Amino acid sequence: MARDDVATTEAKIVVLAIRRYVNHPAVLAAGLHQPLCALVDYIACTEGRIDSLERQCKELRERAHG
Repeated sequence: MARDDVATTEAKIVVLAIRRYVNHPAVLAAGLHQPLCALVDYIACTEGRIDSLERQCKELRERAHG
């Protein structure tokens, strides 16, 4: 597995874990609900940008070699 694929997989695992526990009573009591939701949104946005850049690079490579 390529290094970028591993990073993407790790990010997805982190997001899933946070989503699972974000509404846990201890998380709510500690006031961590909103910061964790913000982190999930940031990771999702970053992953989307990475996916978009990867697609753009692939298209440019295909055009250059096509």
